Amino acid sequence: MKSIPKLILAAAGFIVSGFILGIKLLNPTQIQITIEGSEIKTLPIQAVFTFPDVLIIAVAASILSITAMYIWYFKTSKVEKITDERNALENEKQKIELEKQKWQHILKTLKNDEKIIYETIFAEDGIMFQNELIEKTGFSAAKVTRCLDALENRGIVKKTKKGLYNIISL
Repeated sequence: MKSIPKLILAAAGFIVSGFILGIKLLNPTQIQITIEGSEIKTLPIQAVFTFPDVLIIAVAASILSITAMYIWYFKTSKVEKITDERNALENEKQKIELEKQKWQHILKTLKNDEKIIYETIFAEDGIMFQNELIEKTGFSAAKVTRCLDALENRGIVKKTKKGLYNIISL
C-alpha cells in the first residue's frame, strides 16, 4: 500500500509532462525580426524552437518516459505477482481436494478397526504420532501396530521412525 501514493504521483507527472510536451511541440515560439532602414518591417518566423523551448521539451520528455516506465513496471509486477499467487493457491487447493477424494475412496475399502484408525489419522490432517493414535482410538498398542502394518502393506499409510516414536502419515 505504500507504493500507491508513488503511483498516483507518477500518473500526475505523466499527465502534466505529456500536456506540456504536447503544447510545446504544437506551438513553437514565434520570432519576429524587425528590419530598419528606409522602411520598418516586422517579419514573423514560425516553427522555431528557442533554447528555453528545447530545454522544456527535453525535461518534459524525460519525465514522461520515466513516469511511463514506473507505471508500466508497477502495473506488470503487481499483476504478475497476484496472478502467480492465485495460480499457486488454486493448484494447492486442487492437490488437497484430490488427496481428500483419494482418502475418502480408501476409507470405503477398510475394515472396522482399520477404518477407525484411518479416520483418526485423517482427522489430524493425515499425520500423527503412533502413541497419539493409540490414545485417541483407545485400542491396544498391539492392535494399532497390526492395523498399521496391514495399512502400510497396502500402501495406504506410511510409518516413519523418529527417534523412539513412529510418525504415521497418509
